[in-house]
Amino acid sequence: MAAAGGPVQSRTYPGLGHIGIVLAFNPLFRWRAPVLDDVWRFIAEGRPTG
Repeated sequence: MAAAGGPVQSRTYPGLGHIGIVLAFNPLFRWRAPVLDDVWRFIAEGRPTG
């Protein structure tokens, strides 16, 4: 994405691996990390294409 000029961000969530991050999208596990909020924020702050 960066090579195509798109915005890129990297986040880590201490104590969570890949599966834990994916699980954090589920309402029952959202307390573990603000993954969904971070994704929505990234989308909202995205650059317009053109």
